[in-house]
Amino acid sequence: QCRVHVFEPVPPYYKSLQRLFKNDSKVIVESFGLGNPERTIVISKDSLKGEGTFVMKTTDVDSKKGNYELKIRTVTSML
Repeated sequence: QCRVHVFEPVPPYYKSLQRLFKNDSKVIVESFGLGNPERTIVISKDSLKGEGTFVMKTTDVDSKKGNYELKIRTVTSML
């Protein structure tokens, strides 16, 4: 039986994907991205308005300014 895993660390996009696939048991939506090393990165909400995202330094984190903390996990942690 085939299953599809979707990796989406950006909270509003993750929620949209969950709603889209809520009745499809073959699609599993994960709330993190894949990369190496495992880490938490920060992006500005404003950066999502274009074609890419802007990663900020951890020291620039300020949730009042509208940033997202995104979890990144390695592929091997999924096995």
